[in-house]
Amino acid sequence: MNKIRSTLLFIFLASCSTTSQIPTITSTNLPTHTLVPTETAIPPTSTFTPTLTPTITLTPLPTWTPLPTLADQNSFLDFISFTENGICKFPCFAGITQGETTWDEAIFALRPMEAVAKLDISPNQESNYGQVNIISWYLYGGEYEVEGEFLTGSSVNLIWMDIQSFSIPTENIPSRSLPLPKPFNLQSVLKAYGIPSMVFIYTFVHDQSSSPPFKILLVYPENQFYIEYHRHAKLSGNSVVACDSDYYTDLLVVDNKDKLISVDAISNTPKAKDFDFNNWKPVEQALNISPEKFHEIYSASSPGCMISPKSIWLP
Repeated sequence: MNKIRSTLLFIFLASCSTTSQIPTITSTNLPTHTLVPTETAIPPTSTFTPTLTPTITLTPLPTWTPLPTLADQNSFLDFISFTENGICKFPCFAGITQGETTWDEAIFALRPMEAVAKLDISPNQESNYGQVNIISWYLYGGEYEVEGEFLTGSSVNLIWMDIQSFSIPTENIPSRSLPLPKPFNLQSVLKAYGIPSMVFIYTFVHDQSSSPPFKILLVYPENQFYIEYHRHAKLSGNSVVACDSDYYTDLLVVDNKDKLISVDAISNTPKAKDFDFNNWKPVEQALNISPEKFHEIYSASSPGCMISPKSIWLP
């Protein structure tokens, strides 16, 4: 009997011991959940991602350095010193040889103009000559103005430039305008390049004209350029007399002498298409001298006036 009691007591104690070893449920035994801060617990579908659009993105744009509205005389002289062909002679101009200098080389050569003139570089432009690359420049100084273009493309390769001063002389008041730059004036060009292959004269006479325009065109095909001069003239009896200095120069440099070899060739050359040679007369007819004599007279240190019969210019 005692043995049975002992066995029952042992079973009872053993059962109590097992019950006491049941794992206590604590927070360390349970699966844990990390608390996510409110601001990061937004579901992915609600996450705000800023979208950059052109309307809110500021991209720096290239800017032009503002140029003075009115360039001073020193700027004009600086410009002329740059373009006066001290670097090279025609058909090279300001370091550029038409048909040889590349587009990038031309940009590099003409960049210094930005110091005194407005420079505009425009590649792949549509024009009357097809698609062209253009570098243009402009300088205004009150009594003078300079503008020009370098054009290159599949069907055109030239430099054009004009220089003009605005002051017009009267009977009693001499012109106070700046003279045209010496390397481009008539006398200097005749001395530097010799006898032109062609010389043309233009004027216009009617009953009311007391100071008709007077133009001189020198053509140098071998040097691939022509240069046109404008003067003021006066009517004196039966003659048109031009003694005034030149106030306007128009220069064209091309890449091929064949473009200036004849009147027809010039008329079909870009930038020269405005020429109507029906209104121009060869120097032999206009001044009754040859190109050789024209060179001899007007390259001299004290050239005389240009005198043309009024009758050949009447309508």
